[in-house]
Amino acid sequence: MTPRKISIIAAALFALLIVSGKGSSFISIVGPGGENKNLDQIKKITRAVYLIQQNYYDPRRIHPDKMLREGLFTLSKKIPEMLVEFPETGVGLFAVSIGREKTEIPIPVVHKLFDILPPAAETFSFLQKNYRGKVTVDEEEYAFINGMLETLDPHSNLLTPEVFDEFKTQTEGEYGGIGIVVGIKDDELTVIAPLEGTPAIRAGLKTDDKIIQIDDLLTVNMSLSEAVERLRGKVSSRVTLHLERKNHNPFEVTLVREKIIIESVWGKALTAGEKRIAFLRVRSFQEDTYADLEKEFEKIKAAGPVDGIILDLRNNPGGLLDQSLLMADKFLDSGDILFTVGPNNADEEITRAQRGNDATTEPLVVLVDSGSASASEIVAGALKRNDRAMVMGMQTFGKGSVQSLFNLKDGSALKLTVAQYLTPKRISIQAVGITPDVLLAPSIIEEEAFDVVEGEGFGEKSLEEHLENPEYIQQTKPFYSFHFLDRPKKEEETDKTEYTLKVDEKNDFILALALKVLAQTGEVNRDKMLEQIRPLLEKEAGGQDQLITQALKQKNIDFTRDGGPESHSGHPAGGPAAPAALGFSSRFLDKATNKPATAINAGDEVVWTVTAKNEGKIDALRLVGVVKSENPLIDGREFVFGRVKGGESREARVTLKIPDDIISFAEDAKIEFVSDNRGVIPPLSVVTQFVEKPKPVFTWRYRLFDNGSEGSSGNGNGLVEKGETIALMVTIRNESPNPASDVAVNLKNTEKKSLIPLTSGRVILPSIDPSAESQARLAFRIPADFAKTEAELELSVRDKATRAGFEDELTFFLGGSAKTPASPLPDTAQVLPHIQITSQMSAANRQFLDLTGQAEDDRALKDLIIYAGGKKIFYQANPVDRPAKIMPFSARIPLEEGANFIAIEARDNRDLSARKVISVMGTPKKAYVSQSPPQADALP
Repeated sequence: MTPRKISIIAAALFALLIVSGKGSSFISIVGPGGENKNLDQIKKITRAVYLIQQNYYDPRRIHPDKMLREGLFTLSKKIPEMLVEFPETGVGLFAVSIGREKTEIPIPVVHKLFDILPPAAETFSFLQKNYRGKVTVDEEEYAFINGMLETLDPHSNLLTPEVFDEFKTQTEGEYGGIGIVVGIKDDELTVIAPLEGTPAIRAGLKTDDKIIQIDDLLTVNMSLSEAVERLRGKVSSRVTLHLERKNHNPFEVTLVREKIIIESVWGKALTAGEKRIAFLRVRSFQEDTYADLEKEFEKIKAAGPVDGIILDLRNNPGGLLDQSLLMADKFLDSGDILFTVGPNNADEEITRAQRGNDATTEPLVVLVDSGSASASEIVAGALKRNDRAMVMGMQTFGKGSVQSLFNLKDGSALKLTVAQYLTPKRISIQAVGITPDVLLAPSIIEEEAFDVVEGEGFGEKSLEEHLENPEYIQQTKPFYSFHFLDRPKKEEETDKTEYTLKVDEKNDFILALALKVLAQTGEVNRDKMLEQIRPLLEKEAGGQDQLITQALKQKNIDFTRDGGPESHSGHPAGGPAAPAALGFSSRFLDKATNKPATAINAGDEVVWTVTAKNEGKIDALRLVGVVKSENPLIDGREFVFGRVKGGESREARVTLKIPDDIISFAEDAKIEFVSDNRGVIPPLSVVTQFVEKPKPVFTWRYRLFDNGSEGSSGNGNGLVEKGETIALMVTIRNESPNPASDVAVNLKNTEKKSLIPLTSGRVILPSIDPSAESQARLAFRIPADFAKTEAELELSVRDKATRAGFEDELTFFLGGSAKTPASPLPDTAQVLPHIQITSQMSAANRQFLDLTGQAEDDRALKDLIIYAGGKKIFYQANPVDRPAKIMPFSARIPLEEGANFIAIEARDNRDLSARKVISVMGTPKKAYVSQSPPQADALP
């Protein structure tokens, strides 16, 4: 199966109510020794515990001991110097250390969630006494709370004040701005889509315009959230953009901000034969979505009679519950819409149709896909199970839980799952989704990759800790299903259409089929509509099957069927499947040399060939092999053989383009086979060995100018002062035996309040040979009214191909206000620590890894940290009074089933860090689950 980019927007999948927290913000708890423990220093955690205990949907999922552990583990990832160690038995004492300071805290006897507060308070008290880093107390509490919530379900979490403000903007659907969607493409702030009817459209902004500067601030290395914050502002205020456009001179525009209303519904009258169809696409459920739907529908009706309706909910991630109920009600004259059940499925609220308006008499088709979630599933489920509409498309996401927001006093909010909704007849969709009446599976046939076997897809069930409600789950089958030949969208097409409501009815097969359905039926009842269009579906299925067969024939693959009438499940209609008589072999070839490749190297292009030999006399029909692997580079890839005649051998190939930044990864992958006329076919096990590329190692130094040279301006005393423009000449040296190419040297403003404008913040160095140096000139300006006595910036250097590089902090003490003018000092080489692993890494299928090695630095090491399975499991600090340049380490690392990714990080006494990531296979995994790509920067 060809890997696809599935765009599921992170949206507000919440309930009706945003609840403000009430009650005391202070709770007194009796500790283990009977003493009264004051929890005033963990107010947010205390409040969160209270809200979880009082409001969480499924009390059976509240495991206080697990929540305490995960809260502490998540907190330790936030604070580099912190390590938490629990005994294997789970009883006794757990240890918390900060650097070389350590304390032991009793593990509470847990009866209720409040019992975790005393040890949490004791941990935070220890942090307050011993931690002197940059993580604030608020950030510490946020981390602990999110760690607790991760144990409950994927949709319960804490929204920081900044995230909560953005959420309110999204759900309210309006803000002061210029009307563009922006993103980071090729490391540049880019216009993804200007929104219709906004200042951006009127000023002529276009997709792919590069925003170089916002007012007087360069956008180089500006975070996306910061850029959005600066583009938005008060209504009637002005913002000036400096833009670059392909085949166009750089230009500048000044725009006046307006109230931007994010339209969530788009309507258009379409033609189906002689009928006039109202097409209504709903992108998300915001505060005004139902009103927008009414407006668009009335506009279509005003221009002429409507003979049918298509409600397009594809890629609709949900939103506000009340809007979905209103929308479902619009199309129903009676019946249940939604059942909402509370904790332990005890409390039940029923929402019934009651409006009975003028949208209940036209035939209705609802379009859905795997991106249809939550509120959009409520609408589709209500219309389907009241027999009001035919649902067409792909299996939906399967989010059947309801979240409420509880405001905290500091502007943050706790998002908790408080209920689960059931569609009519009390059927849950949680982790199952809505099964379309007409299930359509896209088949993609590209130059070197195929997708002709329907996979499970990504949905709620793919998320860790997802909720399940087996009491109300009812598995349903589609009325009809078939594959259709789909044209893969290019990335630029996806970028341009993701944020627009318009669709291409000519090239959208699912929409085109919906129009054909409505051209042939006038039925309002779903069951009658389905029976009436069965001949149409059979004709379309046969036509699409022929298109797929013809497309594969052009690839010299015979995908024809034998044996007369067949079901579209892929098996002949008559008789059992014949027994398998197939043998398989596999090999890898270097595409450039066509020679066998025993290992797959980063940066290579490899042809993976699988040979199928039919050892029987009966032809194998439509034979396809699907890779099952924990490596997403190969998981889901398909080997399409088609017909393999009796006594014949046939090859199928997959071309793999290996990224430069992969880490070494060894695994016994499996290829599972399916065929139209074969029974169970034993899978083929294939040894895969991916080998990482040696990466460049950089050192760096800088020289400072304030004398008018190199674009600087100042008094020339060599100190950074207010009102000056400072030039930095940064020298990058490649210390490795491998060349580096397209090395990006970036300067980033890390100040949150006192901004430092960058006048030159990014330089690309085309290449740096081994043992060679290259220079990049960067520049920044210190405003005359700068509020602080020191200026902080971040320098990053990154090789584009391998992503090897580093980040380092620069602090300039303005006007020599400290003993040293800057950290690090000018003309002083900065060298990253070096990590070497000395233990054997080749063995597999084990429960532990004994990892040994050493870290080394040119000056002095600060500490060494090891992460495994997303948790920090090892910390070793150097003595502060006598830091060593070499630090040996030895750690026993517990391994999970399947692939384990382990990150080792070493920091020097300036917090300049180096990381090394390794992969190790644990005991065999029962089922393969695709994970994130094993990339060098995939660290906690």
